[in-house]
Amino acid sequence: MNRITVNVHSNGDYWQAQWVDDTGVKRKRGLGSKKQRNERQAKALAREIEAEINANTRKARGEVTPTLGDFVRRYLSQRPDLGDATMKLHDHACRMLVKFFNAERRIDQISRADGADLRVAISAGAFSPRRDVSENTTRKHCRTLHAIFQTAIDEKIIDDNPFALPRRQTQPNPARWFYVSMDLTALLIGGCTDIKRRVMLGLWRYGGMRQQEAFRVEWGDIDWNEDVMNIYGDTKRKKVRQVPIMPELGELLREAFTIAEDGEKRILTGISRDAKNLRRWFDSICKKLEVPTWHDWCQVMRKSRASDYATAGIDINAAAKWQGDSIAVMQQYYLQVPRETVQRVTRPQNRPQTVQGETLVERKSLSNQVTGLGLEPRTSGLKGRCSTD
Repeated sequence: MNRITVNVHSNGDYWQAQWVDDTGVKRKRGLGSKKQRNERQAKALAREIEAEINANTRKARGEVTPTLGDFVRRYLSQRPDLGDATMKLHDHACRMLVKFFNAERRIDQISRADGADLRVAISAGAFSPRRDVSENTTRKHCRTLHAIFQTAIDEKIIDDNPFALPRRQTQPNPARWFYVSMDLTALLIGGCTDIKRRVMLGLWRYGGMRQQEAFRVEWGDIDWNEDVMNIYGDTKRKKVRQVPIMPELGELLREAFTIAEDGEKRILTGISRDAKNLRRWFDSICKKLEVPTWHDWCQVMRKSRASDYATAGIDINAAAKWQGDSIAVMQQYYLQVPRETVQRVTRPQNRPQTVQGETLVERKSLSNQVTGLGLEPRTSGLKGRCSTD
């Protein structure tokens, strides 16, 4: 937009500021009577108005800043690019804004102090059924609020973002990290009677996919000759990455393909995608097999896949591309050191003792990990699978 010039004109006994906005419409604003200020003072006031309207084109056109209710409705309608989980997060943030500030409040009336008050309310659990809202959750909501108001800045609706970004980003929580060994994965998959459920676990653990990414995979996304699979990061199938199909996952996919119905496009057709239903199903499988559950169950499988890449000596750039994250995110949030890796360094002289097709070291490792994380292992189903010293 070309710079707007504000001129001072005489209007009888009053001074008047006049300018033409970016749409070509002539605008006017009174500057007071000539008895109150002289021409020099009127021109100084006009220069302030000129600086103000050049910084905000909406003010130059005489438009009123929208209310919070109108703004969030328009914002959500203009974000079809967001995935399901991200849209749910942004919708929750918009509802927090309306509840805290009132839908009729203009967004230019929300100050940084108001933003800080909302952050305190989020941390105190004002918008959550739980009262123990973590610092990571609070930071996540603050980043979302900042992104929402950044669109208003980009559109020149407001001049300042009331939600400053947190000084630190979310931090990984080691207490919730749990290495899902290949033996434990095989045990969980073997406990599923439905082939599609077995494939679902395989896509998460062997493929390192996000929970909802697995439900978007189609049979046509698999290159059987090259043993790779295309993973689309959004419902419009624009963002794509390739993931290698390891032998264990390939066996599951081929078994499921032989019984797939004609015209069936998606691999996991017929399975509920609801996170709560999936969590209840997973807990029931763990209870049936008498193995412990863990926090962030699907994400932990994905982290375990990333750690396998690292311990196998896979180039971190390739691993990051396969996981669909940057190297920095991989290093900070995904890569951990499994206990087996530590034991290869500290006790190289100890050779794994094979017991009924499994190793004693690996089976003990699962028990040690559970104890270290404060989980209560249900070991009655494992006693017959390994011997004691």
